[in-house]
Amino acid sequence: MKLTIDGCLVELAEGATVLDGVNRLAIPLPQLCKDPDRAPLGACRTCLVHVEGQRGLSAACHLPAREGMVVSTAHPDAVRVRRGVLDLTLSMLTPAKGEFGALGDAAARHGLGEPGFAPLHRFDVDASKSFFVLDREACILCGRCTVACDEVQQIGAIALLGRGHTTRVGVFGDGPMAASVCTSCGQCVATCPTGALSTKEAPEKIVRRVETTCPYCGVGCGLVVPVREDGRLALMADDVPSNKSSLGTLCVKGRFGTGFVHSPDRITHPMVRRDGRWVRTSWDEALATAAAGLAKHRGRFGALASAKATNEDGYAIQKFCRVVMQTNDVDHCTRLCHSPSVEAMLACMGSGATSNSYQDYAEAGCLMVVGADASANHPVIAIRFRRAVSRGARLIVVNPKRVDLCDQADLWLQPRPGTDVALFNAMARVILDEDLANLAFVRTRTAGFEDWRASLRPFTLEYAERMTGVRASDIAQAARWYARPPFAGSCLIWGMGITQHTNGIHNAHALLNLSLVAGQMGFPGSGISPLRGQNNVQGCGDAGCIPTNLPGYQTYAPDTLAKF
Repeated sequence: MKLTIDGCLVELAEGATVLDGVNRLAIPLPQLCKDPDRAPLGACRTCLVHVEGQRGLSAACHLPAREGMVVSTAHPDAVRVRRGVLDLTLSMLTPAKGEFGALGDAAARHGLGEPGFAPLHRFDVDASKSFFVLDREACILCGRCTVACDEVQQIGAIALLGRGHTTRVGVFGDGPMAASVCTSCGQCVATCPTGALSTKEAPEKIVRRVETTCPYCGVGCGLVVPVREDGRLALMADDVPSNKSSLGTLCVKGRFGTGFVHSPDRITHPMVRRDGRWVRTSWDEALATAAAGLAKHRGRFGALASAKATNEDGYAIQKFCRVVMQTNDVDHCTRLCHSPSVEAMLACMGSGATSNSYQDYAEAGCLMVVGADASANHPVIAIRFRRAVSRGARLIVVNPKRVDLCDQADLWLQPRPGTDVALFNAMARVILDEDLANLAFVRTRTAGFEDWRASLRPFTLEYAERMTGVRASDIAQAARWYARPPFAGSCLIWGMGITQHTNGIHNAHALLNLSLVAGQMGFPGSGISPLRGQNNVQGCGDAGCIPTNLPGYQTYAPDTLAKF
């Protein structure tokens, strides 16, 4: 569609709003309750515009764009009414509190200084959280923070409490923020337009922003890290808007956990040991000293690669070990993480990587999460799980330990530690006995089916109940939901709760067989997902940073070595 806004022609896709066109043209129109990444709320009424041929004024965020529309943001009526709305909004605040972010900018553009009305409430500042404060004297009740907490993060720690002039943002029981289920993800802080929710660190001038990857878990969220005028990173990072893995969200670690780079314990220049003390030196001397020391130990050397470094770094360190230092002793954290998963997946699937994307979690009709505490270790993935449940997906949690996801689960299986194979084999037998198997998938995509089927004979529901401690009816129900979800497909997700065992490979094989017999992979909303521990475990393994594998998971064997 083509429409005209303030004399400029703009083309928009079907379903766009007038506000989308305003923002595309970079016209400074107030939009206090509209988060750029969220659907419009229509609460603040500060984005009012005039449309030629239409009576009255409309909120641009809720006004569908139509072919040939002529819109004015600077029409005298629109400016006059907007100015009045902004004046009333300012009257909700305590003037001495600061500049009020986006509201202050909008007020200044409309020639507003002091509000024309006195505020009618007084609230105490809540500074009980570690990283941010809630100052209700700077709050305009736009609702962006409550939507961010409830609908985006699916946590629901904050809401609008009270009525009339006493309405305020608060938590259950009207206690301090620290007493709530708040996880300090900072999503509310990131979306607040006035600074009512702000970081405890004093604001500094930001001179540039750097896009990078979160250094923590295996989700791999994109970050925009602000750099202050003094060269330090600001306390709060933001998320990359186009980052599909993080849904435009972050957890407490990604949002507030980058300050460790300024630790006084960090070494920021080369050093060598002289007379038992570390002394500062030049790069040339440091490199020469390191090279001389390494040369003495060729053939008697080992290296630990980092699963938080790039693929290129991983490739370089394993090649340095094997080619320069003449040793195969290179390793990384997958040894204690998902090497059992990789071994089982290479044997079963030909690939050691997950078969699906994060989007599949949102589209799945059933999620089975095994041996993983996603809320603690992969919080942004846990948001996907909670969103799927809110849309009607079944959630099955398999874990001897109670984890946060149990609160949202339809079914929690609590097997005795070490009995995972019995549990999964019993589920597979239920799928076969009740004709829930995808036999067409099995015939065309698998081998050795009949031998495997025969091996399941001992794994009756009664035997599994005695072995695992899980009720037979729950095992059967889990198998039915996984094999035939209410819609779409099923995603099978597992963590180190089943891999860090002496029989971790067998546990992973049993899970993979479960997905194969049900045919739950290869289409949207399905697949298998080992949740990695750090942000580049997969890449470090792909690069060959493990004694048993060369780059690309090629085996450490004479013919492969000759090829290299």
